[in-house]
Amino acid sequence: MNISSFYKAIFPLFLGLSLSVVIYSESIAPVYQGPDIKIIGQDFYKDLEFEFQNYSYQIDALGNGVPPLTFLNLPHDLNKIQSSKQRKSIIIGKDFYKDLESEFQSYSYKIDALEDGVPPLILQNLPHDLNKIQSSKQRKSIFFKSLLPMILLANDEIRVEREQLLKLNQRLSENEFLNDHQLQTLSTLSKHYKIKLNRSQPQKSIDKLLNRIDIIPADLALAQAANESAWGTSRFSRVANNLFGQWTFIPGQGVIPLDRPEGATYEVRKFATVYDSVRSYLRNLNTHSAYKQLRQLRAASRVNGQSPEGLRLAEGLLRYSTRGEDYVKELQAMIRSNQLNRFANAKLRTSS
Repeated sequence: MNISSFYKAIFPLFLGLSLSVVIYSESIAPVYQGPDIKIIGQDFYKDLEFEFQNYSYQIDALGNGVPPLTFLNLPHDLNKIQSSKQRKSIIIGKDFYKDLESEFQSYSYKIDALEDGVPPLILQNLPHDLNKIQSSKQRKSIFFKSLLPMILLANDEIRVEREQLLKLNQRLSENEFLNDHQLQTLSTLSKHYKIKLNRSQPQKSIDKLLNRIDIIPADLALAQAANESAWGTSRFSRVANNLFGQWTFIPGQGVIPLDRPEGATYEVRKFATVYDSVRSYLRNLNTHSAYKQLRQLRAASRVNGQSPEGLRLAEGLLRYSTRGEDYVKELQAMIRSNQLNRFANAKLRTSS
């Protein structure tokens, strides 16, 4: 979240104040007649960002208007955004693959030469002409180079949250009580990862969260993105930045599939950036009941002192597709044939 997110928080308030002036003056200007104003209270900026995403609210795309949001408070951790502990990411938007390739070259970014790390690049969108690349090798290379930085960035966010959780776990293991600030941290993590906080027995909440707050291996995320988006050429990846086929049941927040059955209400969710799609996908795997088996397989790897591996975790995705076991086998075949395990130890660059 950068300064634009601060503007997104403040802008609706100024509009609301302007409306109040209209209402309590003798002006003949029309009174606001739109949707009910939504009151939001978020203590942490990541939660506020997800709230903005729910409304498809982008500060640079206000064609559909500004959602009527008002705030009990601004997030308490705004001062931590872009701190020295966080990598500064570079946001780029390229509509043509040749322009994106030139951008990669400017960072000396080669998919088979990652010894110096992966540049922290965030894509607003994938190039719209990926389907015109004749060479499958070139198309795959661009696709992997596009997605890998964002997967690593999103996983790093999760690592920070997991470290917070492990510190709370360590404190309880030393028979210490959690103070109010620590309980608030636990409450925020519980809300974000969709469990009910047990304040009287916080260890139970921590145990549940340890199964949920963990990374998704890059090889698995790359394989699913390629499979679900047809290597970034699908309609939904192009018009909605949706690379993982995620749905929404909020009318107007997505794209209606052309073959949606009569009476169905779901839409394919629309994302402001490709990075938002990646983050949402990781959160989906870490919270949805359908992927409990994946989380159990990952936890078992941790208990055995092993890092999670995509080939193994793919077995927990039987319910991601109606194809079930065939879908899992296809993901595993994609991981093997594209040697995606080579990215298991990929790291972000610490400087550009």
